[in-house]
Amino acid sequence: AAPSLPPAYTAAIDALPLDAGAIHTGRMVHPADQASERVWAACGPLARAHGLQACRAMPIVAPSGAVLGAFAWYYRERREPAPHESAALALLVNTAALVIGQRHDAEQRRALEQRSRAILESITEGFVAIEPDWTVSYANGAAERGIGAQPGTLAGRSFWEAFPMARGGVIEQCCRRSAGARVPARVEAFYEHWERWFEVNSFPTPGGGIALTLRDVTDRKRAEGDIRRLAAVAEQSSDFIGITTPDARATYLNRAGRDLAGVPAGDDITSYGTLDFVAPESRALVREVVLPALTGPSAQWEGELHFRHVGTGRPIPVFYKGFAVRDDAGNNIFLATITRDITEQKRVEDALRQVAADLSEADRRKSEFLATLAHELRNPLAPIRTGLDLLRQRGGDPAATASVHAMMERQLGHLVHLVDDLLDVARITRGRIDLRRERIALPALVAMAVETSAALIEACGLQLEVYVPEYGAELFVDTTRIVQVLSNLLNNAAKYTPRGGRITLSAWREDDQAVLAVADSGVGIPPAELETVFEMFTQVGPNMERAQGGLGIGLSLVRQLVELHGGSASAASDGPGMGSTFTLRLPLADGRAPPPPPPRAPD
Repeated sequence: AAPSLPPAYTAAIDALPLDAGAIHTGRMVHPADQASERVWAACGPLARAHGLQACRAMPIVAPSGAVLGAFAWYYRERREPAPHESAALALLVNTAALVIGQRHDAEQRRALEQRSRAILESITEGFVAIEPDWTVSYANGAAERGIGAQPGTLAGRSFWEAFPMARGGVIEQCCRRSAGARVPARVEAFYEHWERWFEVNSFPTPGGGIALTLRDVTDRKRAEGDIRRLAAVAEQSSDFIGITTPDARATYLNRAGRDLAGVPAGDDITSYGTLDFVAPESRALVREVVLPALTGPSAQWEGELHFRHVGTGRPIPVFYKGFAVRDDAGNNIFLATITRDITEQKRVEDALRQVAADLSEADRRKSEFLATLAHELRNPLAPIRTGLDLLRQRGGDPAATASVHAMMERQLGHLVHLVDDLLDVARITRGRIDLRRERIALPALVAMAVETSAALIEACGLQLEVYVPEYGAELFVDTTRIVQVLSNLLNNAAKYTPRGGRITLSAWREDDQAVLAVADSGVGIPPAELETVFEMFTQVGPNMERAQGGLGIGLSLVRQLVELHGGSASAASDGPGMGSTFTLRLPLADGRAPPPPPPRAPD
């Protein structure tokens, strides 16, 4: 304000807002115009009291358009400004705008510089600004501490003097390339004097200089060396060895791991995550249990789960051992796993469980067989013993003696039949049975079997139907053994068919085979037992009380004798109470005997 203006008036003017109409328009304002110019309402009387009758006010505007203030020219008489006065006012306004703008810019630059320095001082990386003549213009505290310099001692010195590790090596090449080509550059270098690794990033700055960031990466380089040495060992391992980031993104997988998971050799392993290797049935376990355990206080987890082949999706049983590697502050650096394929172990365990189950089943059947054998041997022996007692008591009665002899011969025949079956099974199992093959017509073979079993079928009150082809199909078989097989099937049907039921024996030709089927209307076979009826010591029915006699080796003998002839035996039933059908298939005679199969292992 000019010294001629009263201080009270100057204070009133300073309180005016910058959006006053006179400031914006730049037109003449008279103190008497209080009604139209609200901005002068407070100072109008004061202006008149000091003899001020007119005012020309113009805004001071920065190049950006911002209003910086106002410049006012006062008159002691009521008039318009002269042209030279308007020109002088415009010059003063422009000059004021320039001066105020420069001061404002300088203040902004100082504030920006202070903020930038505060930021640079807060970062953990060293930062150095270098002038075109290689003088250090600024170095933050991290740069000073990194090379052991006292605070504030690097600025103004030659960069090559202040940072001797940069001279004559890859760091100097990096800096000169960035300064000369005006491009960013990066390098890692080892400074032997301090035995430290540094990562240097150089980039050009306005004015021809450059700026550097320096980071001590010694710990990282040592960790990478440890990882490389570990990887060299891991590549020789047959286990899946993998490393991931703390958020479970893969960073390393050894060769065995790639082979196990089916990762193609050209795939970037960093595109995979932990769950990509886990089978769907184990993902919930990994998400909810494994990963929280690895990143939690325990930092480890081990147990069985399923991986998957990423190419085929095939599940792979594995034993997973995972752990977290942490720094001194307890932060996770990475997660690692050593996982072993236990497919073969699981197969062996399953096989052992099956062997144990088979042994248990064999032991159960053996016990049942021994109980059945004792029962079956006792049945004929008891009548024979009774017959001997009767002969001693009634030896002089011819009629009674004849009846007893007949009964004893029947029971003895039953006993011999049981022993013969046992011997046949033993011979087949040891491969010592001899087949006396001969050509025989199919009708003749069926007739002999029917003749053998007719008496039992009739005694059981059953109806027997036989269907045999009229054409002369011939077999090349051991007639006695095949008749024994058919007779066993017919006798078995008679045992399990209630009185009044029906048994059907059918025979026909199918291609180069003869097919013989024995069907009955008896008790039937539960579906679960169809696969085991031909096994040793098996009888239809859950307990001894329901057994219909016999040792449970008849059907096993049937199957083994038929297979020795190059044929097959099968059973079918619609279930309990629906009867059953046993079907034999034997090769027709072609002028030569088919070679017998190798002997079966004991059941």
